[in-house]
Amino acid sequence: MIKKITIRNFKAIKELTIEFTPLTVLIGENSSGKSTILQALNFLCSTTSRDIDEYLKDREWEYSDVKSQFSSKEEYVSFCTEICIDGVDLVWELSINSSDDDRWIIKEYIKNKETDECYLSLGCETDDTPYDFSQLNIKSSALKLINIDNISDSSIKYNAILRMLKAFMVTSSSFELLSIDKMRSRGSRSRVSDIGMGGEKLAAFIHRMLPYRKNELNKMVSEFIGYDVKITTTMKGQPGWVEVEMYITETWDNSETKISKRHISDGLLRIIAFSAILVNKGNRKSSQIALLPDNVSVKGFILLDEIEDGINPTLSEKLMKHFRGLANESKRQVIMTSHSPVMINFVDSSDIQFMWRDRSGMIHSQPLFRTEAMKEMLDFLGPGEVWLNYGKERIIESLLGRR
Repeated sequence: MIKKITIRNFKAIKELTIEFTPLTVLIGENSSGKSTILQALNFLCSTTSRDIDEYLKDREWEYSDVKSQFSSKEEYVSFCTEICIDGVDLVWELSINSSDDDRWIIKEYIKNKETDECYLSLGCETDDTPYDFSQLNIKSSALKLINIDNISDSSIKYNAILRMLKAFMVTSSSFELLSIDKMRSRGSRSRVSDIGMGGEKLAAFIHRMLPYRKNELNKMVSEFIGYDVKITTTMKGQPGWVEVEMYITETWDNSETKISKRHISDGLLRIIAFSAILVNKGNRKSSQIALLPDNVSVKGFILLDEIEDGINPTLSEKLMKHFRGLANESKRQVIMTSHSPVMINFVDSSDIQFMWRDRSGMIHSQPLFRTEAMKEMLDFLGPGEVWLNYGKERIIESLLGRR
C-alpha cells in the first residue's frame, strides 16, 4: 500500500506530504485540495501504463493545467512515494517537466528504502542500477516498459519487485469522477475491468459479472435500501462497442415493478455503483497479474470522491462498514474524500486527514487528531462532531500548536 507521498508543483500544490492508512478519508472545506490529492494519485498511476500525452488528452487537460502556477518554468512536477509491496518498502520518485520544444523531460528512480539499493533509474545518476532507461525517449514512467518480455532472467529479484509495483499501480481504480449522467449512459465497450472512472461502464460491468457476484450485488443493494430488488441487464450491438441497458425490479408484497436505469433515482444508482465495487472486492483484472508468481497477491488502491453524495445519512454507518471491510479484510487500500460529519463519525480517528489552504493559497494536510489537544475532544465528541463544532480556524490552530 501507499504509506506516504510528497507532491510538488502539481496543480494548487506547491509542496505537500501526506500519509495514508489502509482506509484514508480526506476532509476539509471546498477547494482545500482533497480532489487534487486523488487527481495526483490517479495521474501517477496512469504513468505506469500510458503516455502522459494520452492521459492529458483524455482529461482534456494541458500540461499547464497540471503544473502548479506557484512554480517556475524550470521546476518539475514530482511525486516521491513511499510504498510497501509484498513486505518490501520502496521509495519511488518520478519527476516530469516539458521542454521548450514540447518534449517530456522525465527523471525517475526506484530504490529499497531500507538498503538504499536502486532497482530502476531514468535520467538519474546511480552507481549500480539493474534497469537504466536513461538512453530512451520515454513519455511516461519507465514502469510502462516493465513486463515479462524485456526483463532478463538474471535479475529475477528486481524483476519480481518491479512487476509487483507496476501490477499494484495498474490494478488501482479511480472513481473520482463518478457521475449520475455517466452512469445513465447506454454505450460501453464490451470488455470492461471496472465500472469506469465516472461510472459510465456500470451496466456493462454488471452484465459481465458471474452469477454468484450478481446474487451478492442484489443482496447488498437490497440490504442498503431495505426492500428486495433484482438488477438485470440486456445487451445489443456489435462486438467491441455495445449498448447495455440496466433494469431494477422491485418486489413489493405480491407485485413487482421493473424500472430502467434512466428512471432509477440518483441515490440508488450510486448505491448500485458502490455495491458493484464492493462485491467485486474492488478488483480490476490486468494481464500483469498473470505474470506474477502464484503466491503473490497484489491489489491496487481505490479512489472515491465525495462518498456521501446522494446517499441518505442513515446509510453512512453501513456504507463505511463495507469500505472498512474492503480495506482490512480484502486488503484493498481505499482513499476517499467527504464533506459529511455523519460519515466521519463512522471512521477511525487515525484515518482522517484534515486539509486546508493558507492565505497564500498553499495546500496543507495533517492528521485531524495528530495533537493531544485534538485527541482530548474525542472523549466527549465523535470525529464528525469535532469537525462540525470546532470549525476550520480552531482546528488549524490546534494542529499547528497555537493553542
